[in-house]
Amino acid sequence: MTTEAKAKFDQRDESENDIPDRMEDIVSSIGLLKEEAAQISELSELERQYATETISYLKRLIEPLNTSFHIDPRGVMKGDGSVTDIVLTPQGTVCLVRKENVVSKPIESLQTETLVNIIQQVIPQVKNHVSVKREKMTARVNMLERVTKELRKVGPVASKAKPIQNAPAPRNLEIDLPKKPSDERYPNRPEIELTLYPKSFQGPVKQAPVVQE
Repeated sequence: MTTEAKAKFDQRDESENDIPDRMEDIVSSIGLLKEEAAQISELSELERQYATETISYLKRLIEPLNTSFHIDPRGVMKGDGSVTDIVLTPQGTVCLVRKENVVSKPIESLQTETLVNIIQQVIPQVKNHVSVKREKMTARVNMLERVTKELRKVGPVASKAKPIQNAPAPRNLEIDLPKKPSDERYPNRPEIELTLYPKSFQGPVKQAPVVQE
C-alpha cells in the first residue's frame, strides 16, 4: 500500500470514529433549537401584548394634545425611498406621504419593528410639546393670579342708589265739588256745572247745568 493510499485509509477511519461525537453535537444542537423555539414563541406573545398595550397608552397620551407629529421616514421605512414624510395623527393613524398619494393605516396594523422606530421619534416630540404647553399655562396662571390679587384691593367704583324703604303709600285725594242749590222742581237730583275750554282759549265758557237722571 502506497503512502498516499494509507493516508486516505487512516483519514476515513478517523472520520468514522468521529461520527458518535458529531451525533452528540447534533442532538445537543436540536435540544438547544427546541429551547430557542419555545422562547421565541413566548417572546412573540409578550411582544404582541406589550405592543397592544403601548399603542393604547400612546393614543391616550397624544389624543388630548390634538397635535400631529411628523416622523423622519428614513428611520422607519428603510429601503423605501418613495415615502417623503410620515405623520402620526392624534387618533393614532399613520399617514405615509408619497409624491403621488397618501396612504393611511391604523398604528395597530404596523409591524412591531416599525412601531418601535416610530415610538423612538414620537416620544421626544411629545415630551417637548407637553413641556411647552406647561410653560404657556404656567405663564397664564401666574398672570391671572397677579391680576386677581390686585383687583381684590380695588373697592367698588360707586355704590348703587338704594331704594327708599317704608315709603308712605300715596293717599287718594278727595275733592269736594261746590254744590249749587237744588231746584225746587227736582229736589233729589243733583246738578253738575261744567266748564268747557275750547281750543282757542278765550276764557271759561259756562254751559247750562246738566241734570242727571
